[in-house]
Amino acid sequence: LAAVLVAFAIVAAVFGPFGLRGSPAAQATGSQGATGSLPPGTTEFTYAVDPVAGKLPTKAEAVQMFDLIGQRLRAAGIGNFEMGAGDALTIRIPGPVDVAAVRYLLGHPGVFEIVPLPPSVYGTSVAAGSKTVPVAGDAVDPSLPLLIADKNLLHDQVKAESTTGSWDVLFSLDAEGTAELASFSAVHVNEYIAVVLDGKVVSAPSIFGPITGGSGRISGDFTASDAMLLAAVLRNGPLAFPIHEISASNGPGST
Repeated sequence: LAAVLVAFAIVAAVFGPFGLRGSPAAQATGSQGATGSLPPGTTEFTYAVDPVAGKLPTKAEAVQMFDLIGQRLRAAGIGNFEMGAGDALTIRIPGPVDVAAVRYLLGHPGVFEIVPLPPSVYGTSVAAGSKTVPVAGDAVDPSLPLLIADKNLLHDQVKAESTTGSWDVLFSLDAEGTAELASFSAVHVNEYIAVVLDGKVVSAPSIFGPITGGSGRISGDFTASDAMLLAAVLRNGPLAFPIHEISASNGPGST
């Protein structure tokens, strides 16, 4: 299928189905290579879209993905880019680009969760358990039940904030999530909970007292860039279909 290249401003244009999405042979190159086919100073990322429950996105779902990806890039300060879909999803960004930042934005489906860490296993803030409390980047035990699901997060209220020189990410929950967190925290003081993104721990604070306001702060020794990228992923909601990188190439003069 011929690829259709569109600027973000006309991202709703009709395009063909993805040809390489979910292909097990489509793997990221892991590096950037210069190519003469790209304009000078341009970086192009190519992604495959993975099926969910054996299904691939419809045209309408693909358009929604375009929109969400664009929102993430713009939230991270990348306002000039083009996206196209044909045999794969391509994103072209002219000028200097932080490749690691783009990979963070697109490499996370963006599913937010809060998971209680049982004191019988992980202990409390006043008594150690048989297992060490997980740290940022650790996979959370998938058998643990959720306290707060992604549907309870008010995505449009997520923001990065700097206080006294450090950076955090602030979030708010809907009425259901607020009630669940308040009820749980009232009877689980000193126990740990894990704030999780896509199955991996972002932070694992202990509960100091009842949390009744329906809001929280994700702290993790973040730089300004770290906090901005995490907020950009959470603010716009999760991708309905995960994507994985096939390649990243740059034109002459790209950095």
